[in-house]
Amino acid sequence: DFNLLQLQVTTTTGTTSESQLIEVPVQRGDLVVHFYPEGGDLSTDLLNRVYFSAEDAKGKPVDCQAELFDQNDRLVSAVTTMQNGLGRFDFVPAAEMRYWLKVKDSGSGEVLSFKLPGARKGFPVLDTQRGVYQAGASLKLMIRSVKEEQIAIQVGCRGRVVAEQLVDLMKGENEIEIPVSKESGGVMRVTLLQGEGSERMPIAE
Repeated sequence: DFNLLQLQVTTTTGTTSESQLIEVPVQRGDLVVHFYPEGGDLSTDLLNRVYFSAEDAKGKPVDCQAELFDQNDRLVSAVTTMQNGLGRFDFVPAAEMRYWLKVKDSGSGEVLSFKLPGARKGFPVLDTQRGVYQAGASLKLMIRSVKEEQIAIQVGCRGRVVAEQLVDLMKGENEIEIPVSKESGGVMRVTLLQGEGSERMPIAE
């Protein structure tokens, strides 16, 4: 799935030079895969949902079949794009483990590997459940956490905050319902915030 690029690195100290040959894996092929973890980042030891898109070098969607493997080449999950090169999969990242999506191009049959971003430890996972709601309906969220902590949930729409709520998370799954005004409609941004006052910072969105 990779070509190896050989780089010769030379270091010089005074009158002494030392050379070392390093092999760097270079991904080949025209297939491009973009990963979009729900909430922005992956979190270890929790169920994460990852959306992805597959496209060719010209940006045209490519339908494909794929499998998720860990760094020890163990199969984690089978994945199939839904339509227009878009797909999603759920998995639980382990600490200190890296993951690769091996994708088979349905046209050429070529298999390429794409590395997922690394996972954070100790941060909650945001799951927007249905994702699409009627205007004015309460948002029903699932927040998974590895610890008990208090966070703030902020909902934004068209450049303004339409709802905000403090939540005491329990370890495990937390079902949260956020009421929003009936006038709110369109794309909404849900942000999880940690800390207080001016020290608050977004940890998932």
